[in-house]
Amino acid sequence: ECNRLFGQVYSRRRLCTDEMTGGENSTSNPVSPSLDDPSRAQKQPIEEEMQTVIASKELLIALRKGVRSCTQHPIGNFVSYSRLSKDYKCFVSSLSLAMIPRNVAEAQSDPKWTYAMQEKMEALRRNMTWEVIKILEAAHLVGSKWVYTIKYKPDGSVERYKARFVAKGFSQKYEIDYLETFAPVAKMKTVRVIISLVVMKEWKMYQLDVKNAFLNRDLEEKVYMCMPPGYEEPEKCCKLRKALYGLKQSPRAWFERLRL
Repeated sequence: ECNRLFGQVYSRRRLCTDEMTGGENSTSNPVSPSLDDPSRAQKQPIEEEMQTVIASKELLIALRKGVRSCTQHPIGNFVSYSRLSKDYKCFVSSLSLAMIPRNVAEAQSDPKWTYAMQEKMEALRRNMTWEVIKILEAAHLVGSKWVYTIKYKPDGSVERYKARFVAKGFSQKYEIDYLETFAPVAKMKTVRVIISLVVMKEWKMYQLDVKNAFLNRDLEEKVYMCMPPGYEEPEKCCKLRKALYGLKQSPRAWFERLRL
């Protein structure tokens, strides 16, 4: 039988010798092998030994398993909204008030997200990430989409609304939109060794973040992408000049930029 939560569940039972023989010899007297057939007399001990081995093994049968319930220690006695401090309640309330849009239509209905999208588009134009051209007949268009997220401060207040425009890398075709994709990455062991050297030598260590890192490297392949949702132009597409987040070759292009 099948459980509604876990599907088909199995438990173990031992197979009896009577079930192996089908109950034929359970009531009747055992018949000794014929002396005229020596081959049968040799096979009989082997068959009995095999039946003993099989009977000792555990076989699987399907059974219904009960649903476990935790009533002795309900989670409400330990974690609940009423037990939070005032600061944590304010933090949770701020998280629930800020809603992340699921599509472009919802984002454009909110001035905060509209401003974030416009700010991102201006940054892409200043960086000359692409050029708008007419759609070519033989061009393969890579999809694109907006990704929205909210950056919070340590106290739980909203720092900024961030909109990122990315390419749909899964829609790329090999030898058309990309070739090589391998890019080396730093291992955590190497990072730990460097940090240990900094501590031992008492050096100063600084942390930096490169804004729009992937946009600082030109693309070697010809990649044509759909216009950003919400900024479409009829019969127009984007011919990418520089790497964009979401492309399969973007990490490799960024590594080539660092190596130069």
